Amino acid sequence: MRKFIYLMLLTSLLATFGCVRRDIRSSRYDDNRKANHEWSAEDTEATSNALITQMMSDAWYSRAVAKKTENEAEDTRPFVVLGEFKNRTTEHIDSSSFLTSLKKALISSGKVKFVSKMDRAHDLRKNVDEGIINSSEDTAKSLGDEDAADYMLFGEITSITNRDGGVTYKYYQINVELHDTETHEVIWVGEKKIKKKVVQRRSSW
Repeated sequence: MRKFIYLMLLTSLLATFGCVRRDIRSSRYDDNRKANHEWSAEDTEATSNALITQMMSDAWYSRAVAKKTENEAEDTRPFVVLGEFKNRTTEHIDSSSFLTSLKKALISSGKVKFVSKMDRAHDLRKNVDEGIINSSEDTAKSLGDEDAADYMLFGEITSITNRDGGVTYKYYQINVELHDTETHEVIWVGEKKIKKKVVQRRSSW
């Protein structure tokens, strides 16, 4: 009888320790496509492309081209530079990666000319200075040949998380503003929203 009891206890203990409980999460976008639980590189790329598409189709662009035409510019595409992009969420989102994605989308549009950020522009000027000193007159580039930015693009990302039982709803909002660098006027505002539904359940086996 004792052997039977010991055997039952041993079986019960093995069953207890043999069952591994773990959380299983599935995440989907608002349109039911599969999504990453957190912000992902896919979100960065999709958001950048959507925002730049909005930006290039807005009325500010035709006005900017008309202004260049009035000034008899050889290339009527406006010059754009990227400003600061702020991450106001609790997640780690690589701002530099977001800026790179925005830059790629801007250049790929073919509708604007992209100017280096301020820190890189400083390095370029330094190289030009050295080039003037070390190069011949035929190959040295003049400091006056630099292109100044007509517009600067700023942005930020915020998020809200709501939980309902085993379901978590994540709402991301990305806002961008295009500023006229001469007048400091905000000439265009764009936004992109992303909603994710994360379902979490516990499973054991």
